[in-house]
Amino acid sequence: MMLFYTVYLNSNEEIVASGTAYECAQQMHKSLNGFHSMVSKNMKGIQKNIRL
Repeated sequence: MMLFYTVYLNSNEEIVASGTAYECAQQMHKSLNGFHSMVSKNMKGIQKNIRL
C-alpha cells in the first residue's frame, strides 16, 4: 500500500510537495529517511512549520 502525501507550509498554506514519500522527498530536496523523519516529527507535534 502506497501512501499519498501533500505537504503545506503553515504560514501561507502553499503546497510544497505532493505524491508518494519518494516523490515528496525529491521535490523537497531531502533524502527519503529525512522525509520520513519530518513526517514523524510533524505527527508528534514537534515540527510545526509544515502540515501534512
